[in-house]
Amino acid sequence: MGGFGGFIAAKVIGIIRARPLSERLYWPVNDVGIAVDDINKGDIGYVKVRGGEYWRAKALESVKRGGSEVIVVGVDGDTLLVKPTG
Repeated sequence: MGGFGGFIAAKVIGIIRARPLSERLYWPVNDVGIAVDDINKGDIGYVKVRGGEYWRAKALESVKRGGSEVIVVGVDGDTLLVKPTG
């Protein structure tokens, strides 16, 4: 069984690598999330998007935690750029 499992694993890895990186990554631009931290303008904190994923975020305008909705307006490296909705 070990040889067969290795064969399947190699095929799956080959399929994953064959897809372009842009198709494997999904940046949640235009998604609405919830502020986990108070984040002052220009500072870094955390937000929840996509039903519970925690992401590092930089606030373009100050946001408050505790249920404040934010919208993702861009990405800088691995950091989301967010601002309050409304």
